[in-house]
Amino acid sequence: QGGARAAGVLASPAAAARSATRALPGKPAGGEVPGDAELLDPECTFHPKITKAASEREARPYDELGPGDMKRRTERRAKALEEQGKRELATCTAPKVIPYTGVKNGRLRLREDVDTLMERIQKGRVTEQKRRDKEVQQRLDLEDSQCPFQPKVTSAPAFVQRVAASRRAARALQAQADKENGGPEQKQPEWQ
Repeated sequence: QGGARAAGVLASPAAAARSATRALPGKPAGGEVPGDAELLDPECTFHPKITKAASEREARPYDELGPGDMKRRTERRAKALEEQGKRELATCTAPKVIPYTGVKNGRLRLREDVDTLMERIQKGRVTEQKRRDKEVQQRLDLEDSQCPFQPKVTSAPAFVQRVAASRRAARALQAQADKENGGPEQKQPEWQ
């Protein structure tokens, strides 16, 4: 059975499954070193692309691979950060300012008329509030005009208005009398 395994032929399907599960990716199942014939297998589709500079580089000794690589990497990063900072500084320190023709001072006119600044601000607020109120009223009028039901309200008859006015006057006199006497009389509830 050992000879069959070395030749690549396994005695049973179960043995083939066991051997396939033991094999590590990238290593052959039997532990042999692959030859050139296995590297040119048509099923292998991965072919790494190596740059011209990398292929011309000399192989480095093992002592340079660890700390030397880290040192070069940190130097490269520091240089890249410094260049990026210089580019950002160049764009940030000189902003493009668009000059406005015909405008001497700002809207507040702080240099010209300092004394009336608060009055002008208040006047602007009042004007803006009037404009907003007008827009709200126009919107309400538009909504009301689109309503199909618009009832007509009439005033109450004259005798009802007179009765309501006399009741208001009587309540006002009663409240005044209670105030002069020290408050309304406290009546005992009927159940006591």
